[in-house]
Amino acid sequence: VFSSVLSEQPEHIDALFNRGLAYLETGGLSTSITDLTLLIELHPELPLPHFYRGYAQHLSSDHEQAVTDFTIFLNAFPQDPAAHQYRALSLTALHNFVPAVKDFSAALAVQPDNTALRFRRAAANTELGQLDDARTDWMAIATQFEKGTGMIDDTTGLWANIYLGRGQPVRARILEMGAGDGNYPFFLLLGFVLDLEAGRDGTLILEESSSSFSKGEWPEPIIDFALGRGTVGTVLTSVPTHSEKRKQESLCEAHYYLARIAHARGDEILARYHYEAVIETGVDHFLEFTGARIGLAELNSIKPVAAGSNTQMSENHG
Repeated sequence: VFSSVLSEQPEHIDALFNRGLAYLETGGLSTSITDLTLLIELHPELPLPHFYRGYAQHLSSDHEQAVTDFTIFLNAFPQDPAAHQYRALSLTALHNFVPAVKDFSAALAVQPDNTALRFRRAAANTELGQLDDARTDWMAIATQFEKGTGMIDDTTGLWANIYLGRGQPVRARILEMGAGDGNYPFFLLLGFVLDLEAGRDGTLILEESSSSFSKGEWPEPIIDFALGRGTVGTVLTSVPTHSEKRKQESLCEAHYYLARIAHARGDEILARYHYEAVIETGVDHFLEFTGARIGLAELNSIKPVAAGSNTQMSENHG
């Protein structure tokens, strides 16, 4: 319908806008951007096309242009939480963390119960070395998760507790989970590490639960290593390699869990090596990447342990 109108009136405002949105909703990002760009050229005074073009550019990983469009939109609507949120995400992708934190904070001022925003602000603060600010956000999430209040998914709630070293709520939830959750094996590994850090038999949680998920799949080589049935070399040569992207993501995972195991066993040199290897993968959208930042901070004697955390136990997972 919109194309029909535009074939007769190529500068029709509503048709250009709505066709641009229709393409955006169906994944036609480049065509959406083309329509919205023409509309902006014809009517630069309209702020809304900038928001949607910015969103399409964000989804296309054209983050610099996305930031520009969201900024133009925010000049007209300075309190809009969605524009602040998506500009923050694009700024994070550009590793421009200071303004990203400001945007996350602006969005949270309007949506204080948005735990996804709070979690991402904490991760950005971790990149800046602002661990106290990060801990405050993670503790707010962890407390809600433990109380069962708020809309917090398992991944967000568990990793907030993991970043804080709060083992008890993590272990309790892991034992309630089933193998249908794709992150289940990774949470088993984290439960194993938290048990080690608490001076418990770290193999127990793996032995209790590992039989319930498919064998021969990643990250089984890491679990085998944790149970004393493999070597570091076996883990690193077993990462999925069907694409370079997946290889780097799997190396990020492998090095992180190897680092956590070494760290829990008191081998700080090996832990540092694996934490630094996580950072070298550049897979900064994985939760393990933030965990490696925290691990390195701990090794550098910056202790990101929350006040009031469980002292018995010392992290879309990507």
